[in-house]
Amino acid sequence: MKQAEFRCKWIRREEIWDCAEGIRNRNWSAGKLPVDVEAIVEFKLKLDIEPEHNLAQQTDMEAYLRSDLTGIVVDHDHYMDEKFASRMRFSFAHELGHFFLHREFYERVAFESADEWKEILLGLPEADYTNFGLFSKIYG
Repeated sequence: MKQAEFRCKWIRREEIWDCAEGIRNRNWSAGKLPVDVEAIVEFKLKLDIEPEHNLAQQTDMEAYLRSDLTGIVVDHDHYMDEKFASRMRFSFAHELGHFFLHREFYERVAFESADEWKEILLGLPEADYTNFGLFSKIYG
C-alpha cells in the first residue's frame, strides 16, 4: 500500500467515547479507576506484551501495535519502571484504540520493526495522522 492510498476514516469523538465505554464495560468488570489496561491487553484480549530494549530511545515511541495485531511492543525500561506506570497505561490504551478502530489499516500494511512502523507513520498526510491517533482515552 502506498502512503497516498491511506485515508483514515474520520470518527466523531462521541462515537469514539461510546466505543471506549463499550470496550471498558465488556472488559473491566471491576468498574473502578484506574483500569488495569495491561490485564485487559494480556488476559482478556490475549495480546502479547513484547518489551523491546531501547525502543523509546531509538524511535521516540514507547509502544506500538504489531502489524499482525497479535501484540503490543513496549519500551522495556519504561515497562519495567513503576514511575512510568501511568504513561504505560496510556500507551496500552492508545494502542488498543488502533486495535479496535483501525483494524482495516493494519490489514493493509505490513511492517516488522519499530523503524518500519515509524516510516509508515511519517509518510501519512497530516490530517490522516491526526485522525489515526485520536483514540487515546479508552480507559481512565
